[in-house]
Amino acid sequence: MDNQDTKPQKIIDAKLPLSWLISSTVAVIAFLASALWAVFNQSAKLDILITQTTKLERRMDDRDARIDNVIRDIYDQKRVNDLQDLRIGQLEGRHSTGDRSTK
Repeated sequence: MDNQDTKPQKIIDAKLPLSWLISSTVAVIAFLASALWAVFNQSAKLDILITQTTKLERRMDDRDARIDNVIRDIYDQKRVNDLQDLRIGQLEGRHSTGDRSTK
């Protein structure tokens, strides 16, 4: 009677074929390797972009400094021209009034 009271236990044995297991493992490893390769390539491209951006920023700063110097020189020249115009105006004013005391 003991044999009739115990239910037979079902054992599920999940056997995987070796070829399927190997091919799945190779596919997963290949995918991970290609993803890692893509990440490294993008990282290298990003480094190149950062370097180029840094060079471009440096060139822009140099250009801005040169432009500032040109603007400063223009203002200085304008100030000198205005002073010379005032002096010429004063000299012409004396000359036209007949003031010859500067001889």
